[in-house]
Amino acid sequence: MKNRLFVLLLTLAASAPLTHAADSPAQNMANQLKTACQGDVDKLCSDITPGQGRIADCLDSKSDQLSSGCKTTWISTKADISKKVDKADVAFRKDCGSDVQKFCSDVPSGKGRILSCLDDHKDGLSNSCKSFEAKLDKKLDKFFG
Repeated sequence: MKNRLFVLLLTLAASAPLTHAADSPAQNMANQLKTACQGDVDKLCSDITPGQGRIADCLDSKSDQLSSGCKTTWISTKADISKKVDKADVAFRKDCGSDVQKFCSDVPSGKGRILSCLDDHKDGLSNSCKSFEAKLDKKLDKFFG
């Protein structure tokens, strides 16, 4: 999984429980992004099969081609997510803390570096961290297709 995808997943999972109200902050963020970027998704990512964050990856890889409204919303959403990741890592630390110590103890936190490190070691992650990642995958599929 790419780092930016894991960051999106972590934030969505931290923003709301797995079953949440339709008007949760995470759902609102996803709805705004879908509304602003649906035309771009149709135009630039029509050949992408939704799921596992492939649409998010497509938007990210074609950021220079996004409409101004989508680009603004995409950048704002990613900035929001980045800020929330730094504040919402309690569950992540609980489920993946030992993996961070084992594989990434020398990696500075911030800017998704620890998540990237864990992604580099995904085959050796603990069951709790793998489970956390699976929940995040489920969230991303729900919100971004």
